[in-house]
Amino acid sequence: MGVREIYRVTRNWPKEEISRFAQNALGSAYELDTLLQIATERSYLTQADSNLLRESLGQLIKRISTFIRYQEARR
Repeated sequence: MGVREIYRVTRNWPKEEISRFAQNALGSAYELDTLLQIATERSYLTQADSNLLRESLGQLIKRISTFIRYQEARR
């Protein structure tokens, strides 16, 4: 599902609900980043795998952050 589909599907949701959902998603993404760091330090993940996962996660964090800014601008 792309960003445009997310905007379309959530267009009529209550703004407070969307904002809360997005903030929770962002917090969870940052928590996952921390867990990936710990897993790498404990050698559960190779550095290469960690870098790949954290790069993808970083892109997701940017998308969620953009969505939050979009929602806040609609208020």
